[in-house]
Amino acid sequence: MNIEEHYYSIKELVEKGLGSKATLHRMIKNGRLKKVKFGRSTRIAESEIARYLREQSPTAQ
Repeated sequence: MNIEEHYYSIKELVEKGLGSKATLHRMIKNGRLKKVKFGRSTRIAESEIARYLREQSPTAQ
């Protein structure tokens, strides 16, 4: 965990159009996204989102 890195809430990612709340929770449950817990708050690191998007890119294959 990098303290200087930005961490997004599920709500913020939904607002950015990364998917619905249910989709993001399913991606976390299936291990496609790694979460970090800050107390009761679930956050996703910016680097984790970038990694996931790179893997989903058609040019990555």
